[in-house]
Amino acid sequence: MPVSEQAGRGGCSELGWSPLKLGVAVLPLSGLMFLLAPRTGPLLARLHPAWLGLGAMAAETADISCSCGSEPSMTYAGWLLPTELLVGLAFGLGFPAVNVQGTAGIADHEQGLASGLVNTSLQIGGGRQENCVGVDW
Repeated sequence: MPVSEQAGRGGCSELGWSPLKLGVAVLPLSGLMFLLAPRTGPLLARLHPAWLGLGAMAAETADISCSCGSEPSMTYAGWLLPTELLVGLAFGLGFPAVNVQGTAGIADHEQGLASGLVNTSLQIGGGRQENCVGVDW
């Protein structure tokens, strides 16, 4: 679970942050994805999507490692910023790779269906993970 979600679950009150401050604090995640978006296509043209997926998993593993020792007393630059950048990198590399692999080899007239199934699977899987992890927290 991204640290921004953990912080959003009660972190605003624990950290003394307003929802607006937390929203601004997690902007680097979106900014990195915005910067990666036009560069992912050329990367996919040169590398197999599995390599981008592997890079995304490595970034998410590093994110989880950074978040495990987090404390509310940690500074923004020492806690939230690195984890948000790693999540942005993971999302920016991972989602395009999953979509390319999920729709590869599918006939043109079935591409919409395949893409919809991939996105639905991601959303259901993410919701399921949120429920499982949320229970443990």
